[in-house]
Amino acid sequence: HKYDCIGCHTILGNGSYFAPELAKITEKKPKGYLKKFLMDPKSTNPGASMPKLGISSEEADNLLIFLDWTAKVDTNGWPPKPILATAAGVSSQELSAGQKVYQAQGCSGCHSLNGIGGATGPDLTHVGSKRDRAWLIGHFKDPDAYVKNSAMPKVEATDAEIGQLADYMLTLK
Repeated sequence: HKYDCIGCHTILGNGSYFAPELAKITEKKPKGYLKKFLMDPKSTNPGASMPKLGISSEEADNLLIFLDWTAKVDTNGWPPKPILATAAGVSSQELSAGQKVYQAQGCSGCHSLNGIGGATGPDLTHVGSKRDRAWLIGHFKDPDAYVKNSAMPKVEATDAEIGQLADYMLTLK
């Protein structure tokens, strides 16, 4: 519950369908890989959209024990595989620098824009009319300092990329 895994994933049919079902994940991937992924997703998969959540080694071990238990539950084929909607293709040349950072950081896993994306974090459709650049940059660097008990991890990017992300957010009005 601490990391709101079901905000993106499903476990035994409960949760969201933005990221993989986790019930049988320990049967599909080695536990060493999963532990490393949980602690730092991009260390094992540079293209991962899951952000680094600050999961400790002990928490990763406990999550793997839980996931190992769920793998043993006889689900009798449930849940069925979801039919996922696909978005219209956009070439990377058509994206602004800030949009590329938004995409690379996996922001849409938690946030939505115009109804597309995650539901765990706030909808960002009009964030540019609510926040200024300094607030956005500070929030990206230290979310908890701006939103108490924030579930958002700090944005792991260069200052230039964080600035580009803030500039992109300011266009969303």
